[in-house]
Amino acid sequence: VDSLIVPAVIEGWKGPSVLNLVDSHIKREGAESLSQALARCGGTIKRLELDGNYVGRMGISRLSVALTHCRNLTFLSLGRNLIGDKGIGHLVSSLLFCPLQHLDLSINYIGAEGAAKLASVLPHLSMLEVLILFGNPLKDEGVEKISKVLLQCFLLQRLDLSVNGIGAEGAGRLALALPSCTRLRSLNLRGNALGDLGVKLLSWATPQCLAMTELDLSRNSITADGASSLCRKLVPDVIVNLDLAGNFLGEEGAMALALSLKSCTSLSRLELSRCRLGCQGIKRLIPLRHNQSLSHLGLGLNDIGDSGVEALLPCLSDMHCLKWLDLCGNGITDQGASLLCSQFTSLLSLETLNLGGNNFSLAGVDKLRKAAKEARSLRTLIIGSEGNWDEGSGLLSVALPCGILRW
Repeated sequence: VDSLIVPAVIEGWKGPSVLNLVDSHIKREGAESLSQALARCGGTIKRLELDGNYVGRMGISRLSVALTHCRNLTFLSLGRNLIGDKGIGHLVSSLLFCPLQHLDLSINYIGAEGAAKLASVLPHLSMLEVLILFGNPLKDEGVEKISKVLLQCFLLQRLDLSVNGIGAEGAGRLALALPSCTRLRSLNLRGNALGDLGVKLLSWATPQCLAMTELDLSRNSITADGASSLCRKLVPDVIVNLDLAGNFLGEEGAMALALSLKSCTSLSRLELSRCRLGCQGIKRLIPLRHNQSLSHLGLGLNDIGDSGVEALLPCLSDMHCLKWLDLCGNGITDQGASLLCSQFTSLLSLETLNLGGNNFSLAGVDKLRKAAKEARSLRTLIIGSEGNWDEGSGLLSVALPCGILRW
């Protein structure tokens, strides 16, 4: 969007409450024009989305002045704007004028200094429910600053601290604050460096987080030791979504999870892709067959092979709520395909099966296609070689009686 067009977008704006300029590349010049327009009619705006505009420190300084006129603003998204620590200094004072419920500052080069500035105003954002700081180099020092004021964020329901460079020390600081966040439902710590020690420290707090239904600890260098500690502390009838993908769980970690989660009546989604399970790890997951709430199970990229498929099938036949199963990139051949085909009719709830990135021949693919037509509930069967299942990726799709087959 050209900087001269921005005022025209809002000129005469009296009714609409949402302004979406995501990825418009307005930059600093456009930010100044936008600020002038917001100063005139920002009072009507309740939702402002400006992600991907690279306004920089000077641009955010201009916008901050205009935000003081947005007295009804509840949703503010400023991801990917090169704000930096100095830009946060300009922004925070203007936030006090807005009844914010949702604040997204993803990928803005905010470090410990910026975190301290943000922490100074968080206790005053009394309506805040969602705080997203994904992709900022907060590290342990920055997370410590944020954690200290979480005690006063009484309505916070979602906290995203993914890819923030957090280690065990930061996890310990966060663990001290979490019990006070009595309404926190979702905690995302994906892509940090918590390790087993960090997870053990967090585990201390999880029994006291009675509202937390979603926990993402993927890609945190967690081994079986850390997984075991976490499993012993999880509240079994609260957790709904648990993501441990990309960790080093192995068969011991798989066993600890399965024994802990087999009777978890709330668990709906379990993601264990890229966890180095292998065939033996799959065998350790057999106790999950007793879980009657699990609907989404991710086991992709674990090198389970045909023997892993054989070990998994008896478990699947007993999981009557399972709707989505990911077995992509597991080295499964035509032999494993035949085993799966023999069970399609007995998998009464399964709707989506991802078998992409395996080693099927054309004959194996054809066999899967024919078996899919006879499946009772299966609506999507994915078979491919690249592991990329987005529309437009080159995968073919045809309508079948069972729904959609993509290969």
